Amino acid sequence: MTKKSLKLIKGGRSKSVLFSGVKLVVTTREALPDDAEIMVFEEDTKMVLTVDKEVLYQEEHIIRTMTDIYNAPGHIPGSLVIQGKSWYALVIDLDAGVMCQSHWIEEAYREIFSSLDRRGIVTAGMHLLGSIYGKIPVEKALGMLYAGLKNRTFSPLKKIYLVVNIAEVKDTWRHVVKYINR
Repeated sequence: MTKKSLKLIKGGRSKSVLFSGVKLVVTTREALPDDAEIMVFEEDTKMVLTVDKEVLYQEEHIIRTMTDIYNAPGHIPGSLVIQGKSWYALVIDLDAGVMCQSHWIEEAYREIFSSLDRRGIVTAGMHLLGSIYGKIPVEKALGMLYAGLKNRTFSPLKKIYLVVNIAEVKDTWRHVVKYINR
């Protein structure tokens, strides 16, 4: 049974729906509530697309920086890198012919949900994997998220904040409702 409700978050309205025992809330990074224990970012295998808020500046020539990035060993597509409360789902490979593939996203969701369960995480914020840099349509990206949620066994996870750009909140919510009401 699907339950729809509205929830007030930090001065703005966010919409939520219950799916497979998890409350999905579409929100923005700026409106992400403090109860989100971790944040999952869509990232590439060399981890250059997402930059945390705090960056330590070192003066270095741009050519050297770009060479270091180019020569850096990449992680395996579909894997997850956990750095404290920032989790990076590596679903983009800038060196590949097709830089984002569905099976990488599916594997990343398996890793994410398994890690959430092992750590007892109740509330998580996350990008809708594949929909940012991977340019996968929102509806297809939601389908992979929902498949990952449905394939879980018992889990402490109760809430996921789907973090999107403010201009995408209404459109993403429309896709969420459309997908769930199939």
